[in-house]
Amino acid sequence: MKQLLLILAMIVLFVAPESLRAEQTQEKFRITGRVLDAKGEPLPFVNVYVQGTTRGTTTNNDGRFVLNLDELAEREIAFQFVGYQKQVVKVSPDGMARAEVVVTLRPENIELPQVVISAKGRDPAYAIIKQAQDKRREYLNQVDAYSAEVYMKGNARLEEIPEKRPFLIPKDAMPDSTDLGLIFLSEAVAKYHFQAPNQYKEEMIASKVSGFSQSFSWNRAADVLINFYENTVKVGGISDRGFISPIGAGAMLHYRYKLLGSFIDNGYTVYKIEVTPRRQIDPAFTGKIYITDSLFNIHSLDLSLNKDAGIEFVDSVRIAQTFIPVVPEEAIWMPLSISMRFDFSIFGFKASLSQVAEFSGYDIGRTFERRFFSNETFRVGSDANERDTSYWGTIRPTVLTEEEIRNYEKGDSLERVRSSREFLDSLDRITNKPTVTKFLLTGYEMYRRYDSIRVGINPAISFIQFNNVEGLVIDAEPYFRKILRQSNYQVKANVRYGTASEQFYSQLAYSHLFNYKNYRRIEVQGGHYVSQFNPMEPISPILNTSYALFDKRNFMRLYEKTFGRFSYQQEVVNGVFVQGAMEYAQRNPLFNNTDYTWSGKEDRQLFPNNPPGFPIEQSRALIAEVNVRLRVKQKYETFPHRKRMLGSSWPTIFLSYRKGVAAFDSDVNFDFVGAGISYDLNFGMVGATKFDVDGGAFINNSAMQFYDYQHFNGNQTGFINMPPPSPFFAVDFSRPRLNNFHTLDYYALSTNRAFVKFHVQHHFKGFILNKLPLIRRLQWQTLVGTNFLYSQPMGDYTELYVGIENILKVLRVDFAAQYQSGERIVPVMRIGTSIGL
Repeated sequence: MKQLLLILAMIVLFVAPESLRAEQTQEKFRITGRVLDAKGEPLPFVNVYVQGTTRGTTTNNDGRFVLNLDELAEREIAFQFVGYQKQVVKVSPDGMARAEVVVTLRPENIELPQVVISAKGRDPAYAIIKQAQDKRREYLNQVDAYSAEVYMKGNARLEEIPEKRPFLIPKDAMPDSTDLGLIFLSEAVAKYHFQAPNQYKEEMIASKVSGFSQSFSWNRAADVLINFYENTVKVGGISDRGFISPIGAGAMLHYRYKLLGSFIDNGYTVYKIEVTPRRQIDPAFTGKIYITDSLFNIHSLDLSLNKDAGIEFVDSVRIAQTFIPVVPEEAIWMPLSISMRFDFSIFGFKASLSQVAEFSGYDIGRTFERRFFSNETFRVGSDANERDTSYWGTIRPTVLTEEEIRNYEKGDSLERVRSSREFLDSLDRITNKPTVTKFLLTGYEMYRRYDSIRVGINPAISFIQFNNVEGLVIDAEPYFRKILRQSNYQVKANVRYGTASEQFYSQLAYSHLFNYKNYRRIEVQGGHYVSQFNPMEPISPILNTSYALFDKRNFMRLYEKTFGRFSYQQEVVNGVFVQGAMEYAQRNPLFNNTDYTWSGKEDRQLFPNNPPGFPIEQSRALIAEVNVRLRVKQKYETFPHRKRMLGSSWPTIFLSYRKGVAAFDSDVNFDFVGAGISYDLNFGMVGATKFDVDGGAFINNSAMQFYDYQHFNGNQTGFINMPPPSPFFAVDFSRPRLNNFHTLDYYALSTNRAFVKFHVQHHFKGFILNKLPLIRRLQWQTLVGTNFLYSQPMGDYTELYVGIENILKVLRVDFAAQYQSGERIVPVMRIGTSIGL
């Protein structure tokens, strides 16, 4: 016992003091403080950094900051904010390795230009901008490679609420004045890597989302790195078109410039230039851009967009960027901080979304190992959302405001409540209440959130139908879904009865998605049911019902089949999806059983159900098919439990093979091969073009029925065929995006030989109508397109169309003209909606 006490005493007397001294030696120099303006008001988003480095932070909404440094030594700390004079303060540690400073920033000491107008009658700002334009490409390509550390914080705020409750919002869900302020908060720490010309990779190391501990932050460095050295810049999600950079190659055609003055920073004269769009219709920024003399690079900027620039979904956007010299001897300046703010309003509510990114630890010109960059552009670490409070207290380069601290505390409390069975069950009781709207229009869905289960049925608008084969149809579609974090499965049934045919049909389908990484999925189906000859279902039951009852035109062509089907799909390597399927079916023709109509057009002859010119008989078929979708260089993001595909700048290629197998009493024997390509071309301010080209041939058609022909998505109604929804958690191999015709008869050119077709569509995205003063406010957009089909042995078919889209955000009107060899041109009008019919 004495020996143990002696050992403990030695530890206390000798080891502990050494540990304390070592800890004190390694303790960081912690600088805290506050930044105010000349009126004593706090200044948020001020850049606070060690002079000559990128090690820094920004002030929070209260103007407070904290800066942790590795060495106990006197430092020069710079305080910089757009529109204010930069200050550099020497700070020394006290006995506790800390220092506290209060800094007041004064407005920029702008030295007004001596000459306002040049001999040519132009503001001197134009000459400065011209110099910046001449250097633009040099700075755009200046840095071949770099890495940087990024801290990001995003939040959403509710700014105003309407005096009267909008009718769409339930009374118990209406926010009140206590809900104003911060409603969402998220932070992230990442490493960002870049290599010219356009390779980048982002690794999220830490993520924190208020109230959602299992989620990951939506903050991305790639989203805020808007490069104004490009001619046009994209601001994600607010417009299909780009916006013109104030120093872009053709910027002077779209901007007016005014030199407001100059000031000295880092030994350079910095020009402050006001930029405004020349015309209200120009997709251009308003604000200030600061250009460094002699270098003519961007020092900083504070630019905004509003509705006049053609933005959508939000009312305004504000972007602020600050650059600092990272390699001064090579005139390499890199972003120190970037902030973005989106303001929007809807139904009387006003809210804002803000994002701030701080960059530090630049490694300029670094060499990346081979294959460091791949098609993976973003990856979340497996433990990114498991960082505790102590980690964030150490790594966070800024100070949380009292409001942000309360939001995190409130979020943690709410998450515990939201995840409890009592709360989830109470929420189920509210949302599971049946309503007339649910049964008629949206469908009824019953939740059991605690078990991640949904059970539902389709709405009356879809399960009450009419066609001339079955008469009045009741087609109920109940389903069961269980959606888990890493997988999901669904059981769906159809129960159908027709009053005229007096036939009962049913089918059952089970699908299972095994994971969200390679999207491996199986589906098993079977039953006795009716199908359209074209499996793409070119006319919806709602449209067919309307035309049959109100115009005595039955466009839907149906047959009966008793079948069993199995399919499997998976992404075998990045960008390569493969689907295989096998089906055995007994197919039987169906015939009209009623000519009932509300149209009063009893004399109108009813179309036969089976397309004329094609004998249709009973058939038994065993059919196998393989489909491949290939996206070259498909970009993607990786999360711990899923993969998010981002698409590719390369064309998408489709390959297919379908075999009618003469075995097991199957009476078909055919082989079909097909290939296609889809591609999007962006022409910047002029819009974007989409095209889809494909073809195929039955290299063997020894024994086949009309069921097996290649059919095309025709249209004989007054409505545009809009793409149907993709299968539940499945990759759609049917390519509905640009696969529809405007005026083609549904089955007139169906073939069992060869075909080739293409669809081209150009969206001007406001390029034309934005120039018309009264119409531009409506934000309508024009488009043109053409569809072509050559089908053996019937020949070719062509249609051209022009249209106006984005009418009330959801409507589109096209005017089309068709031409077929030997026939006259027939003009028609088509209407489409984004919700589909």
